[in-house]
Amino acid sequence: MKKLILLMCLIAFSSASFAQNESDLAGVRLGATIGTQYSFMRYPADFIVNRVQGLGSFHAGAWMKVKVVDPLYVRVEGIYSQRNTKGDYVHQFQEDDGVWYFPIDSKVKDTFFEIPIIGEYYVTPEVSGYGGIHTAVLLNSDVTVDDATMAEVADNVDLTVEDITPPDRNNVEIGYILGIQYQVEPNIAVGCRLTRMLTTAYDIDQELDTRYGMYQFYLCIELN
Repeated sequence: MKKLILLMCLIAFSSASFAQNESDLAGVRLGATIGTQYSFMRYPADFIVNRVQGLGSFHAGAWMKVKVVDPLYVRVEGIYSQRNTKGDYVHQFQEDDGVWYFPIDSKVKDTFFEIPIIGEYYVTPEVSGYGGIHTAVLLNSDVTVDDATMAEVADNVDLTVEDITPPDRNNVEIGYILGIQYQVEPNIAVGCRLTRMLTTAYDIDQELDTRYGMYQFYLCIELN
């Protein structure tokens, strides 16, 4: 994770330095963003969910935008993002004498590299709204189970943590992004946005919504 963030910072710094020395890039803006986010979703069909709690996390990245016609820009971002959710599940166990259920407290942490491609329209010189396509590539997915819960499960059934983890994740997700941004200073802005994935996070046969959603709040710095 540290190497990825460092790489993005180096790319942003190098791009800004290049832009400052190239007059033919006068219509190109470069910058970086960092902020918090709140993630939410539902879980796979072999988990009956009593309560799903979204958790806070962070995101950071770099962006480039090009003027199409004043005041319309096309903006491309590269973002490192962590999405955390926590659920109080009732896991379903199949036994010879029928089906029974056991409560399991688990946390899911997914790490993504995300690429939003958006159109940004400046309503005023300080305020802009935007929307577009959001593609996310899964880098890592971790499921942790509460130790006390796991010990209780082990006392009742022959089950390991691997048995509790959700089905395989889809590696690529596609969705949409909508947001608004306010220019505080010439090179500093703040913004908020909603991202909603249209493809599911888990490949399951049953009809259940496993699409991610995120509310993001961020600080945006223009580097050139």
